[in-house]
Amino acid sequence: MARGFRATLPDKSLEPTPRLVETHDQPRPWTATWFDPPFLPELDHVDQAYGICFTKEGEILLICSHDVDGVTPYWNLPGGGLMPGETLEQCLTREVAEEACARVIGSRYLGCQRVDDLEHPDGPQSFYQARLWARVELDRWDPRHEAFERRLVTPAEFLSVLAWGPSLTAAVILEDGLRLDAEAKLSERVTDT
Repeated sequence: MARGFRATLPDKSLEPTPRLVETHDQPRPWTATWFDPPFLPELDHVDQAYGICFTKEGEILLICSHDVDGVTPYWNLPGGGLMPGETLEQCLTREVAEEACARVIGSRYLGCQRVDDLEHPDGPQSFYQARLWARVELDRWDPRHEAFERRLVTPAEFLSVLAWGPSLTAAVILEDGLRLDAEAKLSERVTDT
């Protein structure tokens, strides 16, 4: 459940220099501005936490729900809105279990994007969307929420299957997710020896 419209917008003067700015035109003009760690906005201004979730074999978990038309399949990262008092990691863990029937074994913050939707029907909106890397283990598929299918894709397939269309932000999430996944695998090998 997203926190919804905010009466106060985030203080952009506290932001560092962004890594990238990407403009979109659907369903109306909006802008996504990506910030790398260590920048983490106040959680009151974070609408959602989504994860690029890797299996130990290096595949990426995607979930499928319907697009806004209610018919078209929409492949996305697992995740969703923060509940009151939840951390980013708690939100991702809950959402991955609910949507993807999987368990988060470990996670790390990747960064966030600020979404500026100045033509929103309810008035200008600006909020953050957090993105995390996660290691997951799949449980038996028993869909109970929005997602009606899950799929494992290779990193090479990720950008073409993800429903975001051509997206610099998705490419950054993939690049940084692969880096953190490689670091986690190296750490696991060191621990195992």
